Amino acid sequence: MHIFYSGLMDCVDELHLDKKHQRKMDKICLQMQEDLNALLDATPNSATRRQAIIYNAFGDVYAAAKKPEEAIVAYLHVDLLYPAARGERVKALKALVGLWREIGRTDRAVETKRLLRDRFNVDVDAQGSGR
Repeated sequence: MHIFYSGLMDCVDELHLDKKHQRKMDKICLQMQEDLNALLDATPNSATRRQAIIYNAFGDVYAAAKKPEEAIVAYLHVDLLYPAARGERVKALKALVGLWREIGRTDRAVETKRLLRDRFNVDVDAQGSGR
């Protein structure tokens, strides 16, 4: 399921949707959010990696819906609450780099890039801009 959300996020900006189709895309994103909430509610507290995956999917959906602030909050959940889910944390941090830039917080983008480089040995510039 997470692959689908990531794929949607990657292509939605290239769709250049008119208002009618954008409303339809918004409905799809809303349905995805509802499905993710149900999945999160059904996930045991001990399944932290699964929770991290779900929060990353939330971030992807919000980013696809052009809601960067909500996407940031979802990705920050992963960074702050699930440090043991290393792969998911790296995905969240990489997405945050681009989102921080998008909302004009280049200071936070630089800080997040530094964290990725120093703690995870990931160079965002060499791999693209995050998401």
